[in-house]
Amino acid sequence: GSKPLILYADTFVDIQGTIDVSGGKGGNSAGDHMSAGGGAGGGAVKIVSAQITVGSSGAIRADGGDGGDAGGPGQSFTALWFTPGDGAAGVGVAGGYDGGAGVGSKEGGKPGSGPGASAGGQYTDGVPPGAGGAGHASAGTDGFGQYSGIRPPGGPAYGDAELSGGLQGGSGAGSGGNDPDNEEGAGGGGSGGTIYLVAPTLQIQGVVSVAGGLGGRDDYQYNGEADREGYNNGGPGSVGRIRLDYETFTHGTAAPTYYQGELGDLSRFCMPWPPLPPSLPPFEPSLLSNWRAVSPGCSSGGNLVLYVGQTVPQCQELCVAYGATCVGFEFGVDYGGGSTYYKPGDCQLSFSVDISSCDGSYYNLDFYIRPTPPFSPPLPLPSPSPPPSPPSPPLPPLAPLSPDFIYAASEDQLRSLIMDATADISIYLPPRADFKLGSQISCTSDIKVTVASSGEGAMLDGQGKTGFFSLQYGCSLTLRGLTLVNGRASSGGVVYAKGAGDVEIIDSTVSGCSAGFAGGVVYASRSGTVSLIGTTVTSCSAEYSGGVVDAYDSGAVSIIGSNVTSCSAGYEGGVVSAFDSESLSIAGVDFIDNRAGMSGSVLYLQELRQRSSISDASFTGNTAGDDNDGATIQ
Repeated sequence: GSKPLILYADTFVDIQGTIDVSGGKGGNSAGDHMSAGGGAGGGAVKIVSAQITVGSSGAIRADGGDGGDAGGPGQSFTALWFTPGDGAAGVGVAGGYDGGAGVGSKEGGKPGSGPGASAGGQYTDGVPPGAGGAGHASAGTDGFGQYSGIRPPGGPAYGDAELSGGLQGGSGAGSGGNDPDNEEGAGGGGSGGTIYLVAPTLQIQGVVSVAGGLGGRDDYQYNGEADREGYNNGGPGSVGRIRLDYETFTHGTAAPTYYQGELGDLSRFCMPWPPLPPSLPPFEPSLLSNWRAVSPGCSSGGNLVLYVGQTVPQCQELCVAYGATCVGFEFGVDYGGGSTYYKPGDCQLSFSVDISSCDGSYYNLDFYIRPTPPFSPPLPLPSPSPPPSPPSPPLPPLAPLSPDFIYAASEDQLRSLIMDATADISIYLPPRADFKLGSQISCTSDIKVTVASSGEGAMLDGQGKTGFFSLQYGCSLTLRGLTLVNGRASSGGVVYAKGAGDVEIIDSTVSGCSAGFAGGVVYASRSGTVSLIGTTVTSCSAEYSGGVVDAYDSGAVSIIGSNVTSCSAGYEGGVVSAFDSESLSIAGVDFIDNRAGMSGSVLYLQELRQRSSISDASFTGNTAGDDNDGATIQ
């Protein structure tokens, strides 16, 4: 159709065949009745996953369509390569634009469509010149007119290497003109489209191509030479654009066909980062004695929690307070690098010290490695034991339980109650309870689970190692009156919902939860509604999209009467990223100091089905790579 092809996958995409959204070829001229059509632009493709592989036999193509070939009664029709056609316009798919249709006697050619479209070839009394090619990453090549001396111009360039204007397909080229005695002109080539691949792990052994379409051939003066740019032929279209975002990138040793796009501006995306020295630099004097400073430096993956506006000593304290899972941190420094995500004073805690393939100067980061084992000052000599302290006062009595609630006194009991349930279940956790989870709790039945506490509330702690809940097969979950901290998963730091029911977090506190891919708090794919009500969310993050909520093909997303502070996404939607979902409702919410690396510092919304609403909300200090302080809506 007319929209780009966008694919999201939770774990991996393995391409062994061909994804082809190339533009259609313009129709050849129809003898003495119709000139040749212009080629269509290539489409636009975006694939997002934790891992993307294009196998040796795989291909992703968004090439421009070739222009139609031309001939006529005054042109011998002896060329073996010429076959009469209908002069139809090349047809674009997946966001690619159509070419211009051929024309009859005594007419100039019709232009293609799209921002880089070329005009049709001119009408002349002799052999018409070929139409120019369409533009995209660069201007299209002018058409050729050896007989007439006329060079119809190629289409203009548009967009940029970062794709800041969104996914844009290639443009269509103009058709050839037609002279009085029906000597038809050739069509121009359509421009290549756009391919955008996003994956922490990216492997390309096959072909990724956005080549421009070839200009159509005219059989007058052209005899099938290998170099068809000349004579009275159409001009070729521009190449399109390829953007590759990754942490680890491997590719085959054969010719790098994935470079069939705009090269110069994309070198930092398409080339692996230059390796750092094999050995760590020596210790540097700093306020962090016994820590190792790598300047510049950063780790590949391993993000835990992002804090903003910190000093190096403060970031050290945050890492130590986080616990043994934090083995170092990245610290924002202005090196003038190409990335705009990290700012001076940012403190990104990490559970990885793999600095071998991350370019700190590009990301504007230093990396500090915590001593192993963690450094601590010598212990003082033991002093005489003090008299025993009086016993602690007893906890306040538990709130009366509803008859429908079942009491859970431990993490094991909570897990068993949920995983063994075959009907709706409500579970009560005692105030001040601290449940440390070692793995996700799964619910795979079409039931509703409620987990609630009262008073000071119970705490669930993922210890920076695991998310809390995994929901499938229609399971719905309500979390009420809880403190949820340090959840960590590939997607959904607190709740991972795939093919699930509704997810609600009510009157709770969520902090330090993160996702290696999407949904720092909740990830919902083909599930029900997602609601945060009366909840405070702080310092939650996702490395790709949805620092708090990422919803794909799901129900309505609602944030009501809540506060969201210092949350972030590496690319889209510092707080919410919603694609092809029902709607968004925001009411009575303060969004403060949230960030996205590319677009939508707070909200990144694409193709929601219903009208959304925002009321009584404040947006303060939110930033994105495109300088957007609030929402990006497509």
